[in-house]
Amino acid sequence: MAIVWAVAASFVAFDILALAGFDRMLETSLMRGLALPAAVRNSTTCTQPAAAVDRALGHQANDTSASIWLLGVTTGIHARNSPWAVAGSTRGDGERSAERRPAHDRSAQAARAVDELATRLRVPIPVPVRPQGSVDPNTAFTFSVESDPDGTARGIAEKYTEAACHLYKAGAYWGYAMEVRMALPGTLSGFGSEIEYHARRANLPEELWSPALAATPSNARREDLVEEARGLTEGITQHLTTGR
Repeated sequence: MAIVWAVAASFVAFDILALAGFDRMLETSLMRGLALPAAVRNSTTCTQPAAAVDRALGHQANDTSASIWLLGVTTGIHARNSPWAVAGSTRGDGERSAERRPAHDRSAQAARAVDELATRLRVPIPVPVRPQGSVDPNTAFTFSVESDPDGTARGIAEKYTEAACHLYKAGAYWGYAMEVRMALPGTLSGFGSEIEYHARRANLPEELWSPALAATPSNARREDLVEEARGLTEGITQHLTTGR
């Protein structure tokens, strides 16, 4: 139980900067809800093997479900602050250089949480995939989550449930998108369609995740957005832990 709340509390400590993803945020503001990326629609990594289909889907209110959610959230934070995500930022070279150290520190903190949670859950540790060629970090992240090269999502589906696998993916998109959302007031959530798709399949109550998909006030202060993100993330964590 202690690890869950420790990781949830550490989410607040990340000092958010405007990293890469501005183009993705603009696209999401205009296009969210019209279509999911093909990588999401066609992914089969949450499909349980035939031997496991008799297990009931859904989540019990327990520490394991909360750990799966937080594994996803910290995976997203780790990927958003990875060195290649910062290097792919649309900001200038000088600004990127100033971002690299705090981003590296946040990435390292998230990576430790990812390792601890994955070890506790006895599933493969997810590692951010470095974009190849002209692929931007956001597209590479979607591909990584849905293709599951490390077998984390498959491991969760096999050891737990399909719904648990979708919970992990919802958390991954959530953590990644929150990093950008808190830095860009007045925009809709990045990866909003992906979060909704997986949250529904994870049986998460809509009232817990839908506020994070709405546009933030254009004049919102960063500290207020950080506090909102903390509250929304902890709200889902508490629901998974206690059922309330």
